[in-house]
Amino acid sequence: MSTDKKFKRLPTVTTPTGAFRYPKLTEIDYGTKEYPSKDGNYNVRLVLTAEEAAPLIAELTPLYEQAIVEGKEQFAALKIDTRKKLEKKNGKEGIDVNPLYTELFDEETEQPTGNLEFKFKMKAGGEKRKGGRWSRKPGIFDAKGAPFPRGVDIWGGSTGKVAFEPRPYFIPASGAVGLGLGLEAVQIISLVGPGMKSADSYGFAEEEGLDATTLEVPVAEAIEEAGVDAETADADGHDF
Repeated sequence: MSTDKKFKRLPTVTTPTGAFRYPKLTEIDYGTKEYPSKDGNYNVRLVLTAEEAAPLIAELTPLYEQAIVEGKEQFAALKIDTRKKLEKKNGKEGIDVNPLYTELFDEETEQPTGNLEFKFKMKAGGEKRKGGRWSRKPGIFDAKGAPFPRGVDIWGGSTGKVAFEPRPYFIPASGAVGLGLGLEAVQIISLVGPGMKSADSYGFAEEEGLDATTLEVPVAEAIEEAGVDAETADADGHDF
C-alpha cells in the first residue's frame, strides 16, 4: 500500500455516536480461510443515519477527493506494462476508486434504509524492519472516559464513537484508491455483550420515565457485579 506523506499526520477524527456492527475490538480478527489476515487486525463497522453522518462526510470528502487525485498521479508513475494491465482491468483511468462509506439496504424489501456504514480497521501487528515484531490494540473507553475493563466482550448492537486517522492509499497491484479509516480507539456508550441484548431488539424505544443512571448502587455491590475496579482497570496496550 502506498500513501502520500502529507496525509500521514492528519489529526484524529471522532465520529458521532452510532451502532457497532461485527465489532472485533477485544480479540484479533485473522480473517477467513478464503481471505486470511496473516498478522490479524482489529475492526468495527459503524452505522449512522445519513443525517448523523453528514458532518463527518463533509469533513472527510476533501481528503477523499485529494486521495483520488494523488492515486491518479501515482498510477501515472507506474511502468507502462503495469498501467496497461490496470487499464484493461479497471477501465480507461486504470484506477479502482473505493467508496468512503456503504449505503445499507433492507434485506427483505431491498429498499434503502437511510443508514450508512463506515468501516474502521487497525493492523494488530507485524515484523519490524530491524527484526522482531510489533503489536498494538485499540484504546477502549467507557462513556465517562475511563479505560474499559479487560475481559468484557463487545458485541454488535453496542453503541459508541470511533476515533480514527484518515489514511489515503493507492495499491499498485490492483489500482485501488481510497481513503482508509484507521481505527485508533472507541468509546462505548451502551454495551451489548454475552447474555445481553439492546432495548430496541425487544421493541423498546426511548420513553419518558425512569433513568437508571440516576439510581444509587452500593459501591461494594457494583464492584462485585462488574468484577473489576474501574478506577484501577489496566489500560496497557491502549494507543489513544
